[in-house]
Amino acid sequence: MPFDPCNTCSHLNRDTQMTGSAPTEQAYVVVEVAKPWPRKIKKAADLPEELRAIVKRAPVDGALIGTPPSGSERRVRVYRRDGLTTLCDSFAYNPERLQEALSGQPKGSPAEPVLLVCTHGSRDACCGRLGVPLLKATSPRRQLLECSHLGGHRFAPVVLALPEWRFYGRLTPEAMEGFLERLAAGQPDPVHYRGCGLWPGPVQVVEAELWKRLGSPPRFRQVEVEEETVRVQLSSGEQYEARVEKSSFETIASCRDIDDQKMKNEKYYRLQELLVLK
Repeated sequence: MPFDPCNTCSHLNRDTQMTGSAPTEQAYVVVEVAKPWPRKIKKAADLPEELRAIVKRAPVDGALIGTPPSGSERRVRVYRRDGLTTLCDSFAYNPERLQEALSGQPKGSPAEPVLLVCTHGSRDACCGRLGVPLLKATSPRRQLLECSHLGGHRFAPVVLALPEWRFYGRLTPEAMEGFLERLAAGQPDPVHYRGCGLWPGPVQVVEAELWKRLGSPPRFRQVEVEEETVRVQLSSGEQYEARVEKSSFETIASCRDIDDQKMKNEKYYRLQELLVLK
């Protein structure tokens, strides 16, 4: 069936709010997997069975992400947070090393800047059609890496910036140069920003608003969430209190659901008030 850009989940959701929608995984396991990829990367034919089991049994909640092979031996990157630092443990695959990387304290070196770009067309047509063109962009400061499903294909194309743990969506090839420059400079990009996956949805919308106001990424020393109230203290000492309203709506979240008009309940968070306490 020909690809109709006006009959896709991303087009149908083009006006819905993205902020506050970032997934909140504790780890990302990026594994080299030969293409073509099946709809679910964990079912890829050349993916070792014990690898899937290790990720599933890991004491930290981690997402398994595929990326095309870079050489003759399968490489694995495990991204985890150690306080405010993202560590990357990169190695040639072996079960014991992977199990160790996902157990106990985070291991590895401070992660180099990378932008994971979802091109998983067998998962959702939007990701394949809209994600691939973004890979033509180049950046002297950040590696661009093709990857499988990141979540939220209704915001396709979807990308994950590491080590920042920040998700973005609705990028275009024309917007990539400016986007990469702002990313390198730590400047906000409210048009494309989904949120920081280190925090739950209500905190994500507060973090996004503070980033716009301050001009640089806020670093939280303390976070409290109590029903619709979010309180944060920055590493510089300033304190803020926000009122965040939680709502939900029905939408078509995947291209494969369009023909059957299958709806999914999606939640979103709206910032109602943000006050400076100190």
